[in-house]
Amino acid sequence: MAILSPFSQRIFKLYRRALREISYSAERDVFCVEARKIREEFEKYKGETDTSKIEFLLQRGEYWVEEYVHPDPYHVPDKEGGCAFLRYPDLDKEFLKNHSVITLTGKAFSHEGW
Repeated sequence: MAILSPFSQRIFKLYRRALREISYSAERDVFCVEARKIREEFEKYKGETDTSKIEFLLQRGEYWVEEYVHPDPYHVPDKEGGCAFLRYPDLDKEFLKNHSVITLTGKAFSHEGW
């Protein structure tokens, strides 16, 4: 098993973020061309061992990703920022103790029934 450098995790995350940002392209051909360019850029510096240069390249890549972030990104509906986030917040337990709940059948039962 190969020992990964301390930068490996940041490099992998940067690569994935870069691919995600170009995935908003409407045409598959454009995505493939841009993905190839990103891959070539990562491959160009694959054998780099100077830590200061690696740090500089990572900062440059992170800056690039931030510059090309989609202006209206997709949010998963149930996650923070999504349209359904906190749509049904948890009810306060103190509220449930003091109030009965009306069911779909029209019958009311209190918190003891739960």
